[in-house]
Amino acid sequence: MISVIGRVKEGAWRRAWELNPRYLVLSALIFGVELVLALYVRDRLIRPFVGDVLAIVLIYSILRIFWNTRPQPLALGVLVLGCTVEVLQYFDYVALLGLQDNRVLSILLGRTFAWLDFLAYFAGFLLILALESSKSPWSAPGRHKSTTTG
Repeated sequence: MISVIGRVKEGAWRRAWELNPRYLVLSALIFGVELVLALYVRDRLIRPFVGDVLAIVLIYSILRIFWNTRPQPLALGVLVLGCTVEVLQYFDYVALLGLQDNRVLSILLGRTFAWLDFLAYFAGFLLILALESSKSPWSAPGRHKSTTTG
């Protein structure tokens, strides 16, 4: 019986899991911005909306540090994950899991449902696609064909 890994070209599996320093830097920058938003911004738009947009981009970029895959399916997966967590927040899943007294996990997992968060997650998804466009310095070299002629 041939395993799935046996059918992958030699070295392809390793390339799929290589460390990507671009996404490491991007993740660190976004995490820093998220920290500043969480600690110092107290408003009704920037912290909740921009924070949620950046949360989707942060999850995506953390995955891309180690996982070299096509951006669109991964971005869609992160969008679905964000929306799933938001639906779970509607049911206060943190309390259902008995974690409501753990302040850190309550903050990380989220306890507040908001319909506007779905829009923020979709905006994060669109931002990922924009960052992964051929004109972005974050897109992998050689992955996109150039549209210019020389």
